[in-house]
Amino acid sequence: MTRSRRRALASPADRGPFLATEPVADRALCGWRVRSVIDLPELPVWTQGDRRPDVTIALGRVTPVGDAAPGMNWNAAGDGGFRFTVAAVGSYRISQGRVITIDPQVGAMASAVRQYLLGTAFGVLCHQRGLLPLHASCVAINGRAVAIAGASGAGKSSLAAALVRLGYPLLGDDVCVIDASEINAPRVLPAIPRLKLWRDVLDAFGLAVDPAARILEGIEKYQAQALPDRPAVPPPLTPLPLGVVYYLDQAGSRDNQGFHPIRGAERAAALAGAVYRRKMGLALGLLPQIFTATMTVGALVPGHRLLRHGDLSGLDALARSVVARQEGRG
Repeated sequence: MTRSRRRALASPADRGPFLATEPVADRALCGWRVRSVIDLPELPVWTQGDRRPDVTIALGRVTPVGDAAPGMNWNAAGDGGFRFTVAAVGSYRISQGRVITIDPQVGAMASAVRQYLLGTAFGVLCHQRGLLPLHASCVAINGRAVAIAGASGAGKSSLAAALVRLGYPLLGDDVCVIDASEINAPRVLPAIPRLKLWRDVLDAFGLAVDPAARILEGIEKYQAQALPDRPAVPPPLTPLPLGVVYYLDQAGSRDNQGFHPIRGAERAAALAGAVYRRKMGLALGLLPQIFTATMTVGALVPGHRLLRHGDLSGLDALARSVVARQEGRG
């Protein structure tokens, strides 16, 4: 790191949003002990005893990828490392499934830096650690993990929020982490227990909008640690068996809405399409790992297409239908 770069990081105006004035408590993520130079309020504090950190998050120099290009630019290094740059946010390097280095741009929103840390960087870290990350939200129902997958904007977080309102704990939002290494027992690791909800969803649930909880500048999406009209249910601290994967999408008509089982080899194909940051995992040379995991989980875990028709007013009823199926009443 150059002397000028050190001075830039040492400037209070630049460091303020990222470095705490007091020592930062270690956090828990997927059962790992995470030691970070930036505070991560989205994650629970580590309480599982003294051991060396499993993951370290540091500030440092990361050579930008596609310096002048807008959006996200990324590449995989020959040593298994991975870098990406987000315009107006910063650059990230993920190494050996253990270290994430962040090089934030001056003036970047702290929430935006954490958004990409706990999104893309976290997903790549999972790939490097031999896990299967799905683009899915996940709740615990009767001791089993229920994953809700879907494309961006499909309503994964909204349905998860409706299930949380019914009293079911959140295992993770947007990224569901599956450990498929044990024979006959795919498990979901407890990940990031916060919800990212659009303004219209908050309004539909009658929840106040906190401007300070905005995730990214210019979009009406906000972070919710808990839903204040219901008592918070803490997520499990240990992995849970994966009970089912629902693939959420819009129904073309009311006649087509509901649960449609996915059978045979189509389940593995559906999982492959839902892998979080799949192209990045492939760029790391992890096709055999991803293929094996999706085939294993597809063979063992039921999958259903969940087609919904209508507006947000039907979310609570849809959540009750999911619970009924998990309890054998649907």
